[in-house]
Amino acid sequence: MNTERKSRLSINGVATVDGGRYQEVKIAGQGTINEDLDTIQLTVNGHMEGLGDITTESMTVNGRLVTKRDLSAKKAQVNGLVKAWGDLQVPQLRIHGEVAGKKNLTSESIHIYGSLKLDGDCNTDSFTGKAQFQIDGLLNADQIDISLYGSSAAKEIGGEKIIIKKGNKWNKFLPWLQSDLKVECIEGDYIELENTQAKIVRGKQIIIGKDCTIDRIEYQDSYTAHTDSKVGEAIKV
Repeated sequence: MNTERKSRLSINGVATVDGGRYQEVKIAGQGTINEDLDTIQLTVNGHMEGLGDITTESMTVNGRLVTKRDLSAKKAQVNGLVKAWGDLQVPQLRIHGEVAGKKNLTSESIHIYGSLKLDGDCNTDSFTGKAQFQIDGLLNADQIDISLYGSSAAKEIGGEKIIIKKGNKWNKFLPWLQSDLKVECIEGDYIELENTQAKIVRGKQIIIGKDCTIDRIEYQDSYTAHTDSKVGEAIKV
């Protein structure tokens, strides 16, 4: 079996290839990869469809990438659209466009100036940015610091330090736009929230800012709530 990498695969028009191992893959036109692809550098400026697993060290997507199976990249910059039917493993992920996944996303650092949609869970060390996100499972991160731009949702959110606030920029130019978060449960050490609807919030230090609706709060050390927010009950545990 030949495991050596070919130097380069470049698609500028419309083409279908079998995959393989490469130093560099560039898609400027419309390309379909029928089998597994393993490349050091992947750049998509056009449209790419992957029918097998995709493995790369560095990935930049300025166009559209759709993969039917798993996607693994040590670092990725998404300025366009990435859709994955399998699991996503991206230790260093920057989103300035949209990432949508049918399964789980595993990372170390996720920085978003765009949109993230997952049918599964999101596990990372850091989750920051100005974003709209829809996570049907668990969002789990040590550090969460998000400004909301658009309606967001998650089933559960867990972490050490969780800060979720309403974004300010769109308030001036698009005052009709909803910027809020709906979640069943939030659990962490330090929690600071704005524009959040939650059934239960558990933590050591909890600060409830403007425009929140929380059914139940369980806190260990301290708890405060803005007068504009509604809290069903707050219990020290």
